[in-house]
Amino acid sequence: MGLIAYLMITSFYVVSSALKDQNPEQNSLTETSKTDEDAGGWCGLPFHPTCFEIFKKVSLLRLRSIDVQGFWSWRLLDDVNRFFEELPRELALTNGQGGMWHHEPGCEYLAANSVKVPGLPALLKAAETGSASKCIFPVPKDGKASDRDPFANFLAEIQFMIIDYLPAKDIASLRLCTRAVRQLPSILFRRLLLEEMPWMWEVKDMDVAKVDWHSFYFTVKFCRPDLKVLRNRKRVWKDVDEIVRRIEQLRSRGKIGS
Repeated sequence: MGLIAYLMITSFYVVSSALKDQNPEQNSLTETSKTDEDAGGWCGLPFHPTCFEIFKKVSLLRLRSIDVQGFWSWRLLDDVNRFFEELPRELALTNGQGGMWHHEPGCEYLAANSVKVPGLPALLKAAETGSASKCIFPVPKDGKASDRDPFANFLAEIQFMIIDYLPAKDIASLRLCTRAVRQLPSILFRRLLLEEMPWMWEVKDMDVAKVDWHSFYFTVKFCRPDLKVLRNRKRVWKDVDEIVRRIEQLRSRGKIGS
């Protein structure tokens, strides 16, 4: 069954154990079976251990703390059943739901461990054996910028400062408009990785100087079908991110204490 969190209205306790079955009475949790939450008694909140690990990472990223009390308050204050009914789901998950789970070929990743991703450690280790390339794109022979190009008047440092505020799509569009930013620093793609794929939290711990970030970015994003199981981590991350966003919203309205 995974983890069970024993939660009191005024305080919070976590007891982690591998429960043998789902009957609370078999696990000394008789208080959870018929408890009125409004009466201030004990009640249970079950969740998958891997999902909670991702909740901790999202909470630290957005709230600067593991906001378990906010998580519990969200459960009490928000319409949780409606939340999960209205939450956008991947097509693979929607197609599989019903009276009994319907297994579809190609959707096996839904059962993958979203924290320990097979093949990812080897990919990260291989990426750190190289070095960051300074010149990513070849310079054209007639690569001189036009005198009418406003970006040509900026120092390279200012150009990079501007680019550092842009998402990948806007950077690609800018490179079509001006030759002044034909070259891009390799470290830029580390930033794009962290912003576009925050569920790749391992990237933060990689040696910055030993990674060809441009190559690694495209490897992870486009060229590794064996990392399809990362889709399950992405799926869980997006769901948890929406929960944390709602915790932020409830706190901004004064419904959850700081």
